Amino acid sequence: MKTLFIKPYYFFFPASLVMAGIGFIIPQDSLVFDLYDTSYVLSNTFGFHLFALIGFIMAYGYWTAYRRNRNLSYRLNAFHVVISALGPIGIYLASLFYRTLLPPSENVLADREHNTSVSMVIFALALVTLLVQIVYPFNLIRAIWKRKRLVKD
Repeated sequence: MKTLFIKPYYFFFPASLVMAGIGFIIPQDSLVFDLYDTSYVLSNTFGFHLFALIGFIMAYGYWTAYRRNRNLSYRLNAFHVVISALGPIGIYLASLFYRTLLPPSENVLADREHNTSVSMVIFALALVTLLVQIVYPFNLIRAIWKRKRLVKD
């Protein structure tokens, strides 16, 4: 586990490959959301491939910093890897708590309220996961500004 935090590209390269593979396997579906008068449609395949590309870019940045003997922060690496791994897992587990509204029952309002609460939990988990991604450029910029690490013989 320590190697995963010292060399975070060991996490991001395989995770990106898995996300790209899932993008090809999952059935075609889309997310539609309206913003004022415009309706935006996002294919879930495109979403998985976009996140896989971002993961490859992160892995390449970490790998480049490591190959150029830059001092990446162990704690920032660990924080970034753990939240990047547990965020999507938490979102998936939270999505399992949705209740179906069909066929209509006497508790339709309670079910809708429950689903709204689950949606808020998923939104909070996604927001935390996205905000933690700010650690990546901060860690790389910090490593570039610091001196190179000493290589012991």
